[in-house]
Amino acid sequence: MSVGAPYGGGKEQGPAVYANELAQRGFVVLTFDQAHMGDSAGEPRRVSSPGLFAELFSAAVDYLGIQVPFVDREKIGIIGICGSGGFSLAAAAVDTRIKAVATASMYDITDVRGMMDLSKDQLDQMKDELVQQRWEDYAKTGEPPTARRHIQAIAETTQHLPDQHPGAEHLR
Repeated sequence: MSVGAPYGGGKEQGPAVYANELAQRGFVVLTFDQAHMGDSAGEPRRVSSPGLFAELFSAAVDYLGIQVPFVDREKIGIIGICGSGGFSLAAAAVDTRIKAVATASMYDITDVRGMMDLSKDQLDQMKDELVQQRWEDYAKTGEPPTARRHIQAIAETTQHLPDQHPGAEHLR
């Protein structure tokens, strides 16, 4: 079993509580910090990548299935807490080795349109502006844009999130 942390949280928080309870019930449990967050390695720090976060569940399955000889590869499941609930579902949708998935207080972190209360036209305009900026950045520097160059742009974008939206404070 692997347990993913809430978005922006660490393995020592909610996942440790779940892991402790599951271990007492006989499960082998692996918790982890999302890449670029907590005690994990990687630069730049505190970068959000839903695709990468989903991939980390598959990496946990890799580890459990190869490095822990007493784990039955046909019985590996995952739990996603809060934001990692969505990441766990994304992982389970493509990784057939994941035999069970559960979410706790799942939150779909990818729902930018809902958080910002944008119409389809406004969202399309925002996407067009972002991709145009990528073309301009590449033309100016001669190399593809990287996450590091876009962190400030992302931070500026989140200033438009309404304060009353649940979880908005975690995105600032």
